[in-house]
Amino acid sequence: MRVAVARPLLKTFLYEAPTEDVPLQPGQRLLVPFGSGKVLGFFLGWEERPMGAALKPIEAILEDIPALTEEVYALVRFAAKHYRAPLGEALKAALPPGLNVAKPMPTKKARVMKRKPWQAPSVGEISPRPEQLSEEQTEVLQGLTEGLKLGSYRAFLLHGTTGSGKTEVYLRLVEKALEGGLGALVLVPEIALTPQLSGRFWARFGDRVALLHSGMGDGERRFQFQALREGRAVVALGVRSAIFAPVQNLKVLIVDEEHDTSFKQEEGLRYNARDLALVRGRQAKALVLLGSATPSLESLYNIEAGKMRLLQMRQRIHNRPLPEIQLVDLRASLLPPEKPEAAILPQEVLPHGEKPEEDAPEVSLLTPALREALEEVLLGGQQAILFLNRRGYNRMWLCSGCGKTRKCRRCDICMTYHSKAQKLQCHYCGLNQALPEVCEECGGRFLKLGFGTERIEEELVGAFPGARIARLDRDTATSAGKLGGLLERFSKGELDILVGTQMLTKGHDFHGVTLVCMLLADIGLSLPDFRAAERVFHLLTQVAGRAGRGERPGKVLLQTYHPEAEPIAYILKKDFEGFAHMEMKRRRMLAWPPCSRVALIRIEGGEPGLAERFSRQLAHVASEALCRTSSNVRVLGPAAAPIAKVSNKYRWQLFLKAPSYAALDIPLAAVEQAVVNLPKSIKVVIDVDPTTML
Repeated sequence: MRVAVARPLLKTFLYEAPTEDVPLQPGQRLLVPFGSGKVLGFFLGWEERPMGAALKPIEAILEDIPALTEEVYALVRFAAKHYRAPLGEALKAALPPGLNVAKPMPTKKARVMKRKPWQAPSVGEISPRPEQLSEEQTEVLQGLTEGLKLGSYRAFLLHGTTGSGKTEVYLRLVEKALEGGLGALVLVPEIALTPQLSGRFWARFGDRVALLHSGMGDGERRFQFQALREGRAVVALGVRSAIFAPVQNLKVLIVDEEHDTSFKQEEGLRYNARDLALVRGRQAKALVLLGSATPSLESLYNIEAGKMRLLQMRQRIHNRPLPEIQLVDLRASLLPPEKPEAAILPQEVLPHGEKPEEDAPEVSLLTPALREALEEVLLGGQQAILFLNRRGYNRMWLCSGCGKTRKCRRCDICMTYHSKAQKLQCHYCGLNQALPEVCEECGGRFLKLGFGTERIEEELVGAFPGARIARLDRDTATSAGKLGGLLERFSKGELDILVGTQMLTKGHDFHGVTLVCMLLADIGLSLPDFRAAERVFHLLTQVAGRAGRGERPGKVLLQTYHPEAEPIAYILKKDFEGFAHMEMKRRRMLAWPPCSRVALIRIEGGEPGLAERFSRQLAHVASEALCRTSSNVRVLGPAAAPIAKVSNKYRWQLFLKAPSYAALDIPLAAVEQAVVNLPKSIKVVIDVDPTTML
């Protein structure tokens, strides 16, 4: 019998079949001997024993029925092949905690006894099911319903502006599926950050919904998974890993905020759940709906190629206007009129309580325009959201003597000052350090530069002492309970101003918010990534969409040092189509995705020079393989990664750029074969369809 073991090995192994006639199905979990121990394995199929071969017998069959359905098993096999991952590890990744280990399946009685009843999150008042839909919602739902009735694979892209009612369309489409006895799967970027959505699904469908995300306990996640496997739940709502949920009779797949990069898994099986939704939909002959206010260029490219049908909702519910967007040029707002050359860098209080020089005045992102707008909001009893995609207090410590920055000793990244903890922290490896007295290189004083959400919160409290202010970032939302509590308070109007990071963009619907400010819209524009402009446009548009979703019109302040930057210029014009056309033209000219296919190969080593040496070796292997074919594949690099060191690992990388996935197969196969002979101290990661270049 052929078995895939849950180990990082591309090959599979033969084991001796059980002596008794035991029916096994592909994907069934086994306990098998491997090396000096026993590991989790998966049955793949029957094979004859090779002549004279001595095979080890399996130790145990861990389940009577495979935890993964036949449909999911086929999807995992596709994902393992496409993303160049070991099949055993891919099958393990598709299972919830408790089933991804070499232990027998808990009995049904035991599963009920571990289990704690799941409670729908409390997020304030949940809007009831509207009696009537808008004209655009009705038209879109009619097209989707007709596609569902056909009973074959259909893919749609719903481009709906923020506040246009996409979620209600999702709910109605799931209703249609359940009325016909069909199953549904709904993927969202981070469900722990959008308890409102899970609350709406629970209010509409009750315990027919199974929730799947990492914020739940292991036992509850396994219970929800089994509820789907046994047909007690028919709707799966979850994050990217829910793409492998065993939904029975699946005929509707929905991917909300399909542009979001968190659908890409960055460890192990490096799949993109949005892309796998299209594959699973085709395999299941189901309807797939991707939705976003800012669709990805990949989806727009599929529209051009005729692989998907475009649906649009351009108006907000009740014809509410989109918020007015006002530009705040930080170059003018933050410079003192007397000495404009003096405030090139924002400076903070220096160590030992010393103040900066008079010719280097302290500056703030709370610009006069923002302060005036906040005063109006507070006087009117409304709410405001301030967005800054940087947590902590200061983003950089720079020596005033030698100019060197304080970097993490394990990573090639500046450490962030956290005022409450009085420590410097690396946001990559988590290392904490005490505050340095003076520079170790020259004895100079440190300047605190840059802004983080913690500093903004402090400045807000000082500027508006009577306001109710809170901060939402990874430092404050340390658990699902704390997150839900904070969002509920804001939803109920118990808070006036909420300042936070990207967590604020995840589909929240607060009707009291009339002001949104992007405190520093430039963040991300200069990253060495061909998707940088697209990512900034998506992020800022989503943030702006939080304003004016209630009865009162909204206003957006967009603060930037680069008002001429293309993403910002198109946001000011509210012209998504113009931006997408411009960006797609650039991608075609430079042959970057979605107009090409890319694989990233990253090499990591613990000693300086090792990663560079072996990256050059693998680049040579790929080039040699291409010389023997006529494939139009380019090898870019190798070069040091933009973040050249993380957790004491030096990082180099190279790219393979090709016109098709098939063209990548020969060079990637050659690289995989060469990796087997590399020292164990070298780690090689192959990432097909990477979403980040860092």
